Amino acid sequence: MMDNTKILLLDRFMRGETSPEEEQQLLAWFREVDS
Repeated sequence: MMDNTKILLLDRFMRGETSPEEEQQLLAWFREVDS
């Protein structure tokens, strides 16, 4: 099951509301999921 925090962060990213630090967290998550 996915972490709800990551889903909320992804939603904010899609609306362009994330900080550069949050974007880095998402990129790390994407790399983790892809492995």
